[in-house]
Parts: sequence; C-alpha cells; structure tokens
Amino acid sequence: MTCPLSFEYLKILLRNIRICHQQRYTPLEAFRLGTFASDFDICRLEKFISRKKLTKIQEKLNPQAWAEMTKNKVLFYRHCLTSGIKVPDIYALCLNHYWHCYNRSILSSLDEKEEFIKLQLPDRFVVKPIRGAYGKGIDIFERKEGGFIDSMNCHRSVTDIIRYIKSQSTEGFVIQQKINNHHKIAQLTGIQALQTVRIITFVNKNKDVSIVHSHFKTITRPDIVIDTYLEGLTGNVEVPVNIQTGVLGPGNQIVGNGEGIVNIPKHPITRENFAGFELPDWQCAWEMVKEASGKFLPIRTIGWDVALSPDGPYIIEANIWWDALNQHMAMDKILEVITDE
Repeated sequence: MTCPLSFEYLKILLRNIRICHQQRYTPLEAFRLGTFASDFDICRLEKFISRKKLTKIQEKLNPQAWAEMTKNKVLFYRHCLTSGIKVPDIYALCLNHYWHCYNRSILSSLDEKEEFIKLQLPDRFVVKPIRGAYGKGIDIFERKEGGFIDSMNCHRSVTDIIRYIKSQSTEGFVIQQKINNHHKIAQLTGIQALQTVRIITFVNKNKDVSIVHSHFKTITRPDIVIDTYLEGLTGNVEVPVNIQTGVLGPGNQIVGNGEGIVNIPKHPITRENFAGFELPDWQCAWEMVKEASGKFLPIRTIGWDVALSPDGPYIIEANIWWDALNQHMAMDKILEVITDE
C-alpha cells in the first residue's frame, strides 16, 4: 500500500525538479519562494524569475566592459562627480599604500594618515571597500573620547582605523560622508542607520528613461547598520513604492522556513503602518535617477540606491546586476518593459 504522505512528498519533489530545470532556479531559490509548500500556487511562477535567467537578460542590456563603472566605487564616484550627479562627499580614496585626499594631497606615511583622520575628517564618516556588494565591509566611525567608536559601538584608535582600512580589502577603500535619514523616515522606522530606496531604471533604444520598479529598504533592528536585504537573511523588510506618487504599500519579506513571501504591514519597531507613508522628496529622487541613467549609457538598466536626507536625495550606489524582485511579484510586468525590444 502506498503511503499518502510519501506520495505527496514525491509529487512536491518532482514538481520542484521540473521548476528548477525548466526555469533555472537553484533549489535554495525555489525553496525560499515557497515552491516546496504543498499549497504553492504554480501560477505565481509567472511573476518570478531565477537569478540565472535575469542575469542573461541584464547581460544583453548592459555591456560587460562597462560593469566596472558601477562595481568599482572609485570609477563610479568619479564619474558621478564629473557628471554633476549628487553623491556623498568623498574625503579620501585609500588605494594600497597611497591615500588620495579631497584636498588633492597624497598621503603615504602612517603619520600623515593619522594626522588626516585626527584633524581633517568630520566627526562621523563612512568607510567602504572599493569593490563590494550587499554592504560587506562597510563601517561607520564616530569621534568620541579621544578616539572613535565603530558601528558595533567598539572603541577604535586612529591606528585601528588605518589597520582596518589596510586589512579589509586588497584593492582599497573609500572614506566618505555619512548621510543621515530624513526625519520622516527616522520617525517611521525608529532607526538612525541609513535606509535607502531602490529605484530601477531602464533606457530604451530611443534613450527614453523609465522607472520600472521601486522599493524602500527599511532596517528592522537597532543592531543592523546596513539596509541590505540579502535574500531575507538580515531580517530587513522591503516596501514597494508607487512610482507615480512615492507612497508606500505594505512591506514584505521572504522568510527562511520555506513559507515563501509574507506581508509585513507595520514596522517591527515603531508599529507604524507602511501603507500610505509618503516618501520625502520623491519627485526630486525620481528626476535625479532619470537624469543619472542617461549619463551611464551604454548601461541600460541600473538599480540605484538613493538616500532621502534632510538636504535632499543622494545617490549612494548603482547596481548593474540588480537582484530579482520576486518578493514583490512584479517581475512579469518589469520583463515586459525591459525585454520589449
């Protein structure tokens, strides 16, 4: 006699083998989307896309030779500055042995670097690797008690910071301005760490720029200092944005237990509703990324991370290989736009 439970497991297994083979998902991707759940609606797959399939589409739109323009922060920030794109102030480019500073001086000795940190940097600044993704290697330092504290509230001397910069990346680091959240965002989330809005743009062959998707990346715990979602592993929440109005809808997460996508209507700390919240300076941010997109051609689709600050929007980063937006169940509509040619 066949066990009904075993038959159900076999049916789910075969279904997922077919999904992974035909749609090019990894088993982990499929599991996190909830495809292993017995009640998974197979029609949902129309609104999803695998990382492999999306990358193939992005490679057709974005020349590989231009990938360094967004991945390498030295090239990215220099291009933004020369193109008039608003980005955080750059205090120093720490390239191997030499530090190239904003005042055009070049520092090489330990004494010069220590004096620069002590006397010329502001009380708060960000250090990030020249090449990196998902917030890895980023730290924030604040001047305190004759030294500094880092993002984990550990005391660091000037020498500690220099050692950190030297040890964390062989290619180098950028020291840049610390941008603060707009007070409305701080009220919504109860979090001081920077939370950005992801805006994805597409440029057609006539050089017309459109925004195909946007979501707000909110941090959900005080001990997290980056708004990276990282496939749900950080616990952060993504909140879809109405592109026309800048108004948020309900938040969502992909949970790690195979349940798939769950709605998060309120911020976990403040208990404020996401739906109905209007992002500050949305129109300005919208226009900023549309203008920036034209200055990054021939790259045709970019995921911009934009900070909404008290003194207006700043572009923090640009992502040429932006992640699949499966948790928003909108990939079918996005693909209609970016593959219509």
